[in-house]
Amino acid sequence: MKPTPSEGALAPEAGSSHAPTPIREKIVFHDPCYLGRYRNVYKQPRTVVKRAGELVEAPRNHERSFCCGAGGGLVFLGEETGERIGKVRTAELVATGASVIGTACPFCNSIFRDALAEQGEGAPQLLDIAQLIARGLPVNGAS
Repeated sequence: MKPTPSEGALAPEAGSSHAPTPIREKIVFHDPCYLGRYRNVYKQPRTVVKRAGELVEAPRNHERSFCCGAGGGLVFLGEETGERIGKVRTAELVATGASVIGTACPFCNSIFRDALAEQGEGAPQLLDIAQLIARGLPVNGAS
């Protein structure tokens, strides 16, 4: 199988001078619907996350992942009964004990940001997958 451009760009060879220095913290990765279920991309984001920290899996992951609540226009609707899907999914991710929630979708980021704001102090940090890698890159040309 030919590697995807993002896999090559975000997961450099081990020992490469461009490989980020991982910050060893627990990161739970949320599988966005369009990346996972529609494109069947699960391995590559996890390769990236493992370079940035310790991967922790959510109870529902890969093909069985749970929607963040933005898909299908749900982000614009209010649930008539029950709890918002985004809050339910955020609670699942927080319950893993990870200090960082990572995803690769701007819609998921928006939903989780709103739900995490209600968690108050001590809520996990929310980062896009590109931010996870950028944190470990050298600053101002330092290695």
